[in-house]
Amino acid sequence: GSETYLGFGAAQLAEALEAVPPDQREQALQSALSRYFGGAELSNLELDAKREVGANVTVRYSFTSPRFARAEGKSLVFSQATFPALMGRRYLQVGARRTPLFIDSTEESTTVATLTLPEGYTLSGALPEVKSSCPYGKFERREKSVGRTVTIEESYRIEMARVPPADYEKFGQFAGEVDLVQGRELLAEKK
Repeated sequence: GSETYLGFGAAQLAEALEAVPPDQREQALQSALSRYFGGAELSNLELDAKREVGANVTVRYSFTSPRFARAEGKSLVFSQATFPALMGRRYLQVGARRTPLFIDSTEESTTVATLTLPEGYTLSGALPEVKSSCPYGKFERREKSVGRTVTIEESYRIEMARVPPADYEKFGQFAGEVDLVQGRELLAEKK
């Protein structure tokens, strides 16, 4: 993985990383990876965090995840090939609102994940392109399978805003679509 943080988020992360001993940094990252990728074991961690105004922070890491997929007959099933935005959990605590929903910062993420399937397996039912948007955000995802290699490209952006009660349902639909696409299981079949 390679993650680059910009602006205020980069400054906060650089300061936080500076305060944590290296072994605890690795433990924290491994713990975060394990939440999404079953049994993830961190094998490498590199940080590029310059203490300059406006500097980006880049975190590079490698990991293995022996329980990433589960076998079902002659198929492999896996989910969350990218880090989920968890929009519903973060923003949709109630069914309707009488006051605006405050989104306290702009959040943007671009992810490219490449998976190599075991010999003889191919991805079934790749989504060529999914797009969803509302006045407060946009999301795109493309899945491509060439031989044993699966590439998932995903980007989303959430705008800092006050979502008025009249727009809450529209925002909720957008958040639900993002969570549904990111949480869907992928199926690799033995050919």
